[in-house]
Amino acid sequence: MDILQFLVVVLSLILIISSLFLLLIKNEEKKSKYFWIVFIGGMGWLIAFLLRIIPLNLAKALTLVSLGIDLSDTQAVQAASHNNVLVLIWGPIFAGLFEEFCRYFLISKIRDVKSNYPKGPIILGLGWTLGEIIYIHTAYLISMNTLNIPWETSAWSLVLASLFERFTVSVFHVLMSLIIFQSILEKRLKKRYGLWIAITLHILFDGLIIVWIIFFPLENLINIWTLEMAFALQTLITLIFVSKYWDRKIREKLGSLSNEEAINLVT
Repeated sequence: MDILQFLVVVLSLILIISSLFLLLIKNEEKKSKYFWIVFIGGMGWLIAFLLRIIPLNLAKALTLVSLGIDLSDTQAVQAASHNNVLVLIWGPIFAGLFEEFCRYFLISKIRDVKSNYPKGPIILGLGWTLGEIIYIHTAYLISMNTLNIPWETSAWSLVLASLFERFTVSVFHVLMSLIIFQSILEKRLKKRYGLWIAITLHILFDGLIIVWIIFFPLENLINIWTLEMAFALQTLITLIFVSKYWDRKIREKLGSLSNEEAINLVT
């Protein structure tokens, strides 16, 4: 991928997310608080990413040792890390746990997010995916080493696949923020259904790539696109779940709150 193609990807992603953000706040008087929520979302992703590095590497190392692999054997470690499902599965598990717990903490503590449903959680989700693009996704796009894609593969098809995937992931992050919001309402009932549903969905979403790594080599462009379709299918199912059931559940709960409970929610 040359510099022109790289810039097309990055600028297109930022343009799409920025347009959605500006569309959401166009009729708002105090726009500055929404820029703050975007920043918090981006930092939330970064914090979750940094916090999981050590436990993730430790879990992988212990798994490798349990498989009888010498950690000093770099070639064997790399082979297992890229092909053994017992090692690969830790990535989605820790991503789901750390990202959703961090998202829950931020939504529960940031008044501008939890007092403004659904815009607050939606904008935090946009900031979350924007942070992912800025901090890590661009490096993946430049190197292309994560998928071991040969240069003869159609570069512009990969650009389109990358854009499609990032759009799907952006929608998914927004949906996770909306589901997590329900956990804030469940707090006084000592329940965390929303939190655990979000964690499970996140693990399943990230786990799709493991299925493709094991069974459908991603050196093949067709397999890359089937993976993108799988991401889109799960996102669509989650969208239907949130729009048809979860959103109604949240609005019913908000409508049933007394004035005192509503004040407690946002303080």
